[in-house]
Parts: sequence; C-alpha cells; structure tokens
Amino acid sequence: MSLRLPVAAAFAAALMLFSGFAEAGRADVSLVTGARGKLMRLVESSLAQGAAIDTRDGNGRTALSWAAFHGDIPMMRLLLSHGAGIDVADKGGRTPLMWAAIVNRPASASFLLNSGADAAMADDKGMTAADHAEAEGHDAALVQMLRDAATP
Repeated sequence: MSLRLPVAAAFAAALMLFSGFAEAGRADVSLVTGARGKLMRLVESSLAQGAAIDTRDGNGRTALSWAAFHGDIPMMRLLLSHGAGIDVADKGGRTPLMWAAIVNRPASASFLLNSGADAAMADDKGMTAADHAEAEGHDAALVQMLRDAATP
C-alpha cells in the first residue's frame, strides 16, 4: 500500500486548523485537499466517508473547482455524479467553468458546459468565463465556444 493516501489525509487534517476549515469534518477537508492535489483515491475515500460534496476551502473553492482547474475530467465526472454544484462560486464569484477558462482547459470547459454549467454567469468583477479566457489570451476557439454557450 502506498503511503501517499495516509500522508495526504494527515496533511488534510492539519489543514483544518490553519486554512479556514475549522468547522469542516475530516472527510470534507480531505475531499477538497484531494481535488487540489489531484489525488483521486483520496477524493474517492472522502466521498465514501460521507464528505459534504460542496465543502469550500479558505478561498471558497470546492473540489469541483479544483478538478476543473487541473483539467481532471474523470474527477469532475465523479464529483458531479455525487451531486457537486456545477455553478458553485468561490469568494471572488468564480465558478468551475471560469477556472477552466482562466487556466486554458478547453476539454474541461466543454465537459462542464455539456454537464449544464452556466456560461452566462459573471464573477464579482462582472467577468464571464469567456471574458476570462479572452483576458488571458487563450485560444479564440475556447473564447468563441464560451461566448456561444452564454448566448440564449
């Protein structure tokens, strides 16, 4: 057995004390920590232990936001199958779709759109996912896909 999972779980427990997770349970913290660290086994274990699917880290980001950030479609699929909120925004109003756009993850953006993400949502600065992709200078096809999805 790999030590990777127990070490990650211990790290997640320590995180509870120092990063805005004081009221979250261990499984909840492990869920977000696992997604942030791209640790699918930790995410699966956390879900099996009953982690609250939309637990937020100190910046308000959920496991789904982290999976979108990393472009981890299998993890996004798993989280959505457990009821993750597809449009849950962080403290800055950024959704998982916006994070996929910010870091240039077209496949993740497409997956989220096909799963029902709202491309018309704007963050606290009034920027949509398409605006973020454009501001970052990402591929015109990604920007157009997001703009098309936001048009009723």
